[in-house]
Amino acid sequence: MGALRIVYSATGSHLPMAGPPRTDHESVTGADRENRALLCTVMNAAGFSNYEEEWWHWSYGDSGWRLRANHEKAIYGRVARPGRARAG
Repeated sequence: MGALRIVYSATGSHLPMAGPPRTDHESVTGADRENRALLCTVMNAAGFSNYEEEWWHWSYGDSGWRLRANHEKAIYGRVARPGRARAG
């Protein structure tokens, strides 16, 4: 699992993306909508897929990515935590 922080390079401030979780929710307007659109453009171009119910939820190589991006198979599956048996 990883995290990504998006900042505006000219000022170093975070890009606003407030509003409801759904990526393309109609109530998201102005800079929030523009910044979500920019995020989608960049992440899609890099091969990630978005879980549209959560604008911040992106995948690459897992089963969600496979289904949403219509890939033949996932690159990786579940991984067991160290010291535990592999999850079913």
